[in-house]
Amino acid sequence: MAALFRAWTSLASERPLLTLTITNGALGGIGDLLAQHIESRNAHHRFRWDHRRTLRFIAWGSLCAPLFHKWYLFLNRKIPLPLQLAGKTSFAMAVGKRVSMDQLIYAPLGIAGFFVVNFGFVPVLYRVPFNQAGHQPDTLLGLEDHK
Repeated sequence: MAALFRAWTSLASERPLLTLTITNGALGGIGDLLAQHIESRNAHHRFRWDHRRTLRFIAWGSLCAPLFHKWYLFLNRKIPLPLQLAGKTSFAMAVGKRVSMDQLIYAPLGIAGFFVVNFGFVPVLYRVPFNQAGHQPDTLLGLEDHK
């Protein structure tokens, strides 16, 4: 696993946009495939892959990756993190500024894009699971916090 991580890091360092685009698209596709499998198990019916739905998740993930990357580069340039030696307060202030900018500027745009996809392309039956999928990282972080 460490070798895979090193290889990915090397590739991402050399070709960040391409690597992140492929990675984010693949993660979106894998996540959707897993979600479809869970949905079929919960509904007690045979799994039937909706490949068009998976392709939409791959496309969305692939389209978002370059935007996320450019946004985070912008934040890093505009709000550099001071050295830890400069003090915990200045470090915390810089992190707070990054989070604030992310939540006040970028998050509303991302949420709007998410709902355009949701209401424009996701069939009604799948909208609730699609919405819930966006909360899974929060759930996992919450579970990790309680260990």
